[in-house]
Amino acid sequence: MLATRTLTVRLPDATTFAPSGQLGCAPPSPANPTTREARGTATAGDLWARFFARLAGGHSAVLSSVIGKETKIVWRLLGNGDAEFTAVAPSGDELRPAWVSRHEGSSWTRPGDEWGTGFVFSEIGCWQIRVQRVDVRGDLWVAVIA
Repeated sequence: MLATRTLTVRLPDATTFAPSGQLGCAPPSPANPTTREARGTATAGDLWARFFARLAGGHSAVLSSVIGKETKIVWRLLGNGDAEFTAVAPSGDELRPAWVSRHEGSSWTRPGDEWGTGFVFSEIGCWQIRVQRVDVRGDLWVAVIA
């Protein structure tokens, strides 16, 4: 008879995601390469991002080989109302996601409401991704490398 075992994986505590990301990616937002999560800053709670791409920067939000390719990112943020997503390129150009989808249910247990987005990064460098709700705003700093 084959025995089976259930494994429960706990998400890393938010306090392990440090230091906070800063302007110019000095540093990029903190990340966990195993869970592919990054923790941004927000006016209430935290902004959480989960990348459907490999993080190349160890414990920092660094993406490699994503230029010109759609990159799926799932987000969680507290607050009220819909979320608007804007990525500010190193050149200062603003980019809207190719798509946005509100998620009604999920197994990802970070606080806040959840959305999925598809971004197509167009240049190498530091990207600021802003998420705005009626009463909460968050920022994530992502370094895009070749």
